[in-house]
Amino acid sequence: NLARTAALRHANPRYARGPIVELDDADSMTLSHLTTEGGTNGLWIHNASETFFGHHISVTRAAQDGIRFESTASGSTLDHVSATANGGHGIHITGSIDHIFDSDVGFNIGTGIYLSSSGLVQLEGNELHDNRGMGLFLNHMATTQATVGNPLLTVGRGNIIRENAGTGIDARGNVLVVGNTVSGQRSANTNGIVL
Repeated sequence: NLARTAALRHANPRYARGPIVELDDADSMTLSHLTTEGGTNGLWIHNASETFFGHHISVTRAAQDGIRFESTASGSTLDHVSATANGGHGIHITGSIDHIFDSDVGFNIGTGIYLSSSGLVQLEGNELHDNRGMGLFLNHMATTQATVGNPLLTVGRGNIIRENAGTGIDARGNVLVVGNTVSGQRSANTNGIVL
C-alpha cells in the first residue's frame, strides 16, 4: 500500500550505535516510503553498493549525516527525500549519483546537500533551507557537465535555496547553475552563488 510509510528507529536511542538502515555491497536496491529517526546515519549506503533508487524517504535526527552514500558507479537516484534536523549534512554523497529531484533538505547542522566527485548529476526541484552550513556544495571535476537547476526556465524546475547560514550554492568544476532561486544567507560575508 503506497499510502503507508514504514518508520524505523532504535529501540533505545540513548544507547544506540550505528545507522538505522545500512546497505553494504547491496546492488540494484530500491527503498521507498520509509522514515528513519536517530542513529549515526538514517541511511548509510556503502561498500560498492550500486544502482540505488530511493524515493519518498524521510531521515531525521541522525547524529551525523541523514543520508550518507559512498557511491562507486553511476545509475543511482534520489527523489522526494526529506532530510531534516540531522547532526551532519542532510544528504552527503561521495561518488556518482544521476539525480536528486523534488527533495526538502533543511535544519541540518552541516550543509544541506554535499556532493563530492559527483559524476553527471542533475539537481532539480529541491528546497534546501535553514541549514547551518551551506545550502549546496558540489565538487565536479569531470569533463561531463553537472546541472543545478534546469535550463528550460519555463518548466519551473529550479531549486529554491534559502535562509542557510553559509553560501547558498558552492559549485566547483564543470557545473551549470541555472534557473534557481537563492536568497537569505544568514552569515556576514557569505555569497548566494560561488562558482
